[in-house]
Amino acid sequence: MLALLISLFFYLGNILYIAHSPSLSIDWMYLIEMIVNSLIALALGFSLWIMNFWSAGDSKLFFAYSLMIPLSVYGIDRIPYFESFYLIFNSFIPFLFYAIFITVREKIVDVKYGGIREEFTQDKIVENIAYTFAITWFADMILVWLGIANNILSVVITTSLIMYVLNRFIIDLIPESFHDVPLRKISLIVIAVIISVFRFYLEKDRILTFEFAYTFMIYYIIVGTVKSYVKSEAKVFYTKKVHVLNLIRGNVLADTILKKDDRYIVDKSNSVTAKLNAEFPSELGQDEINRMAKLFKQKKLDFSSVLIHKTMPFAPLMFIGALLTIFAKGAFTALI
Repeated sequence: MLALLISLFFYLGNILYIAHSPSLSIDWMYLIEMIVNSLIALALGFSLWIMNFWSAGDSKLFFAYSLMIPLSVYGIDRIPYFESFYLIFNSFIPFLFYAIFITVREKIVDVKYGGIREEFTQDKIVENIAYTFAITWFADMILVWLGIANNILSVVITTSLIMYVLNRFIIDLIPESFHDVPLRKISLIVIAVIISVFRFYLEKDRILTFEFAYTFMIYYIIVGTVKSYVKSEAKVFYTKKVHVLNLIRGNVLADTILKKDDRYIVDKSNSVTAKLNAEFPSELGQDEINRMAKLFKQKKLDFSSVLIHKTMPFAPLMFIGALLTIFAKGAFTALI
């Protein structure tokens, strides 16, 4: 709220100053583009909250940053009417290093969840080569479409974002197995191989060079590491069950709790309607925690534990992304 108030204060201050200066005139197209950019950021942030990409607080923070960073900052790169895209893009730079750090720390040590070693065993090598070869091609095309400098860092960031979206919203739609056949694994390998063959046919001259082999080796190592993180973050890092009597202030609910008659249930539909009619906000304050504990003792809850989001510091990462955006005047990778 403070960020929004500061933004409105400066915008209104500028408008009043220009309106009372005979030699200056208000740039209405700038204001329109600023409003459209912020509304898109608000809609995107809301949509990502609905899809459980981040918390409601993160979506509002993204909206606030879209207002706080003036459009005049964007000098090198510009996406008309949605310059704030670069804020999301740059936020994935610290996210990438965070993901690699967490993967190395958690997955090599904790054999229970597999880890990097599992991703680089012999049976995974062909799968990861095809996967990396296919997905970095899409990253290349997206960067060209967005007009962002195409280098190793920008490709890796875009690839990580693609993997994150695929894993959370598409791959899970494929059944894990069918009559003891690993349907999901086979489907992904077949699709990756088909795309890889098609890419090789179109870009054979570029692919058969030392420069491509060198960059692909880097992509393979980093993509394998990030893939290992993304594949199991929902199981290991993102949610955990907590008894309602053990909730603490600041916990972010991954479950949606609805009231049905005089009972309280966990809704599994994850629909927009359910989220908007939830009895408890996503981020719990002490009053909400006390209320839930009271309902539990009154035996009005149809559950004893709830899923909460584990701490994923997206707000600090977005803050770093905002600083990188201001410093680079667009995509940070353009400076490399």
